[in-house]
Amino acid sequence: MKTTITAPVKQQIERAYFEYRRACYYIIFRHASERGLIECLKSGMTFDQLIAELKVLPKRTKALELFLRALIRFGGIRYDEGSKKYFEVPEFTKKGIVFDRDLIAQAIGKDKIDSVIHSDSYKGILDTLGQEENKVAADFVANNMALWDEFLQQPFYAYGRRHAVANIVGDGDKLLDMACGLGYGLLELREAVGDKGEIVGLEFSPDFAAEAIKRVADYRNIACIRSDVDDGLSFLCDSYFDGAMIIGAFHFLKRKADLFSNVRRVLRKGGRFVVGYAYLNMGTYDQELMDLRFMLREPPAAPMYPTTLLSNAERAGFKHISSVGTIGCFGWYLFEKP
Repeated sequence: MKTTITAPVKQQIERAYFEYRRACYYIIFRHASERGLIECLKSGMTFDQLIAELKVLPKRTKALELFLRALIRFGGIRYDEGSKKYFEVPEFTKKGIVFDRDLIAQAIGKDKIDSVIHSDSYKGILDTLGQEENKVAADFVANNMALWDEFLQQPFYAYGRRHAVANIVGDGDKLLDMACGLGYGLLELREAVGDKGEIVGLEFSPDFAAEAIKRVADYRNIACIRSDVDDGLSFLCDSYFDGAMIIGAFHFLKRKADLFSNVRRVLRKGGRFVVGYAYLNMGTYDQELMDLRFMLREPPAAPMYPTTLLSNAERAGFKHISSVGTIGCFGWYLFEKP
């Protein structure tokens, strides 16, 4: 049965997600305060002065710009067009920051609230501005497995993945999960189709693929293949799959437009394709924060406009069925091969 995220549920998830991101903004504001950056802005500083003060590397100046825009979005600093200086917002720094813990719990899980609010996860951003080593890279290797494992199970992310699954499955379907990561989507597809289905996962990271293979080892109808989606799907048969999805990895692809034509070839007529948790240029409350995080990822990613994503899909011959949902600057889109 094909389903979509209903409006009331989507609104609640988005409220929870934004409160979680507000906590993330607070983390970078807190670290900026602890490092004395906010204090430096009492009398105002220009961008160039901040570069000198923080000893920002030339290749990190764009990240500094996003860092400042994130603090402006949060309300902790302001920019004065006349003087071209950044200033602290005294009334903001003096007031206490209160979070809706119930909302954050809905987004990331009750047991994660304190660890997020008091987290050092964004501390590395300030360090990275002035150092060659990227302390927040979080690339797809074994050393970062725990970080990604936690993220992939966060309720707001898992909810969107489950709805993607629900939109492509049917009884006994042959399904393709591209960039399957640690295998959670493979297990959810297996739960949806049972023994009759056939599920194939593709994952380019050797460490992630090994973990996914271990996770699905008990199921004979799941195969996980180490493969880079950017290299194409030439090893897969034409018109073979009934459904396909790529969740949380579209923005890392180098050849995004090619993905649609490649997937269209391997789908049967009427087959459905979901692009989910795709990082987009939406201008939402979380935009600057996510722009900053993805710029410093390894590999880095840049947001795509939703209209560009849809036009790429339509040029490849897909019919846009619906926008399954959005959470902040991330979108889910459902397509069908006519």
